Amino acid sequence: MAQYLPPYLLKRLFSLSSKFNERTFSFEEARNSLKEDSRIVALVLSRISRKGWIEVSSDPKNKQKSLYRIKNPGLVKEMAKNMELE
Repeated sequence: MAQYLPPYLLKRLFSLSSKFNERTFSFEEARNSLKEDSRIVALVLSRISRKGWIEVSSDPKNKQKSLYRIKNPGLVKEMAKNMELE
């Protein structure tokens, strides 16, 4: 079950959800989409993952890298709409 996200994380999750919807994405794609420093993106992805909003898996081509997928993009969009982030 996904937990509550503070607005600063929800805003970034909504941005990722708008860009990637249900497809998997890499750290680099997330960094390019959010246009933020790598340290911030790593922190955001870690916190969103711990709260249960994204799934993390190993990249089959390079086991040292991770791939991310948003679990419920529809719910993210609805929450963002309720918080007037759209």
